[in-house]
Amino acid sequence: MSRAVFGKRTARGPERTIAEAAVIQWKVSKALYQQYGGTVIFQQSNPFEPVGAYGKFLKAQEQAKAFEIFDPKMRQVFWAISPASSQ
Repeated sequence: MSRAVFGKRTARGPERTIAEAAVIQWKVSKALYQQYGGTVIFQQSNPFEPVGAYGKFLKAQEQAKAFEIFDPKMRQVFWAISPASSQ
């Protein structure tokens, strides 16, 4: 994990580490939903899973050149099975 994003990491007990990971996941999910909206589903591990935001996020990242899939067949498969394909 990046220090810039998550601050100083120190050795802690497993309960605290698990709790921190859950809070980080919740914050990321909340931010994605606030920015991109879309469908939210209930998952036992994350009751606020913004699946509708994932595809929009990935499309925005592709347009910003944050990533690129060079192989045309792999690109087609990726977008066919990604959350963006249902939007």
